[in-house]
Amino acid sequence: LRDCFAQLEHDALRKFERIRSYRRRSIAKFEVIKADDDIWSDHWHVAQQECHGFSQNVGPDDPRAIVRVFDPTAQHIVGHREFQRLIVAVAEMVEDAETEAGRRVHGMTATFHQMGLEVLADGVAPSMAPEGVHRDGADYIVSALVMERDDVEGGTSTVLSPDRSQTLLEVTLAPGQGIFQADALRCLPEADQLWHTVTPVTLRDSDDDQRGSRNIFGFDVVL
Repeated sequence: LRDCFAQLEHDALRKFERIRSYRRRSIAKFEVIKADDDIWSDHWHVAQQECHGFSQNVGPDDPRAIVRVFDPTAQHIVGHREFQRLIVAVAEMVEDAETEAGRRVHGMTATFHQMGLEVLADGVAPSMAPEGVHRDGADYIVSALVMERDDVEGGTSTVLSPDRSQTLLEVTLAPGQGIFQADALRCLPEADQLWHTVTPVTLRDSDDDQRGSRNIFGFDVVL
């Protein structure tokens, strides 16, 4: 491609040279099952499953329907006692939502996403949701549990009504804060399912190192 590059004007070549990866991502998958058939039991079995690829239950024209392969999340993270408690906490939130709707939960599949966004002083405002307003295609999601947020502005999360005409929630999550919501809950008609998005992130650079980051955990839960 050297001859092609030689034909580019200076500004076009500079734009090409600035193309880089801004997102890092790893994945893990778990079966989370009630310990017994007692609805009041608070014991769950968490078993990690093999995860060779990930696709989302979205429309055929959505590129997220294509199977994508991500690096597996490091075992020192998914095997940590507090991470295991986090999975159970997500399962309990799902159970509470289903119980309130009059349904029982015996188990679920939880796909975990570890995602990092790097922001540099290059004028680019990367986003965790380049697809814009969307659904993830799971029954329930933790769209973002912010673990770290350093020297960045933006990244405002929005949850929208089924017809996308009303903003139900708009918040810029701080570390330790997250959003749990029904997504494409299969017992609901599509017209009653929620949407969500997040704005791009820009560099604040208060310490003059020309670098910022926003790192999150996410879960897709399928019943």
